[in-house]
Amino acid sequence: MAALRRSLSLSFSGCGWLASFHLGVADVLLRARCISAVSPLAGASGGSLVAAGLACGLAPRDMQRQLMAVAAGFRDREEEGSMGDVWGRLEPRLRDTLDAMLPADAAERCSGRLSVALTRTRAPCGVWLVDQFRTRDELLQALVCSSFIPWYLAPGWTRLFRGQPVVDGGFMELYPVVPGALAVCPYPYYGALRGVPVDIGPIHAGVLHLIAESLVPAADERVEQQFAHGQAAATTWLEAHHPRLPLQPISCTAPRPLRPAVASAA
Repeated sequence: MAALRRSLSLSFSGCGWLASFHLGVADVLLRARCISAVSPLAGASGGSLVAAGLACGLAPRDMQRQLMAVAAGFRDREEEGSMGDVWGRLEPRLRDTLDAMLPADAAERCSGRLSVALTRTRAPCGVWLVDQFRTRDELLQALVCSSFIPWYLAPGWTRLFRGQPVVDGGFMELYPVVPGALAVCPYPYYGALRGVPVDIGPIHAGVLHLIAESLVPAADERVEQQFAHGQAAATTWLEAHHPRLPLQPISCTAPRPLRPAVASAA
């Protein structure tokens, strides 16, 4: 058990607004003391935001409250499931939220421990894992670039990181392939389609529905459901692989099946 707690490494997939699933996973693993202050962490897109928060010592529930606050600011007031309020307007709010949440020494905490996936769009194209951050601003830029879906996060085709044009870190590989890391991914079938393992997940719902959930800010109740799905997935993994590992009490209720808010959203 002690060896597990020292060495557990996690790689969080791209997820968009489904970051609440990752937070539920992290909540359980932290309570099981499987994530320590030196656990290697990696992430792409929304997964990189969760990984960075954990590397900086933020509590999953605090990150969940911030996620809900950001979602509320972009949720369509008249039609739940509409993307009208969110498309192209996320980048400034994301940057401000990260600036408010991450501590002053975030770059020092994350360097050598956190791997952020970016996708290069200029030769050599492909996945670019960044694990050293010279300043806090550079860390923030890496996280924003890792989440940059062209024209969705903000107008434009790319963002620059260290002079290189990049886009969302999950475009070519949904989660960073890091040696020894457990993959956390809410999407069903991804592992089978790509021939790569997904260790913790998925949410058992339609893929098109989950893609819609990734792009459209959900109501608070649905965000809590996604958090509960993450808790359940992590608990299932622990019971299967480390049944004797003690769990501190958690507020984990059986998640209800997710239902599409608007059929056309997918």
